[in-house]
Amino acid sequence: MKYAIVYLLNDDFKKFHQRLVKDIAIKFDENYLLDKKIPSHCTLKYTFNTKKIKEIEKMFEIFIKTQKPSTIKVKRLLSFNNRVICFKLDFSKESKIIYNNLHKELSKFEWLEWRDIDNIKEKLHATLVCASSLKNFKKINNYLSKLNLDYNINFDNITILNKPRKYWKVYKVYKME
Repeated sequence: MKYAIVYLLNDDFKKFHQRLVKDIAIKFDENYLLDKKIPSHCTLKYTFNTKKIKEIEKMFEIFIKTQKPSTIKVKRLLSFNNRVICFKLDFSKESKIIYNNLHKELSKFEWLEWRDIDNIKEKLHATLVCASSLKNFKKINNYLSKLNLDYNINFDNITILNKPRKYWKVYKVYKME
């Protein structure tokens, strides 16, 4: 089975993200965004295949008890490859500690695959769109550049997503208290 470890966006920012994705899909004919059906999130560990997810679940049950919610700031957009546009998530000092400790714990699983893409520490983001063309990318980027971003969001969960078939689904949420 295919899995990913994420932080699920929440509160008003989640609603804002979802409205904006829908708006972009309709305005710029990026209809795949409406079909995608992936929860609004920030990836903490990119996709991996395993039959041993129970081992990670056990670790999370212990790990989450030692974590307290912290803050993530959203003040700007980030783009790359002339296709992808996302919100840049600026993790607070406390959020970075959680992220680093999470990776330290996950690295103890020798069977867990790690790739270059997993080295995202300074590029934590929530994707809005992967434009279908360079022309559309420029139009969308220009449209989004007018946004006034100033959000403080609550980093209060670590979530496992799975992809049993075509769509990603929430497998299990671990809440920080």
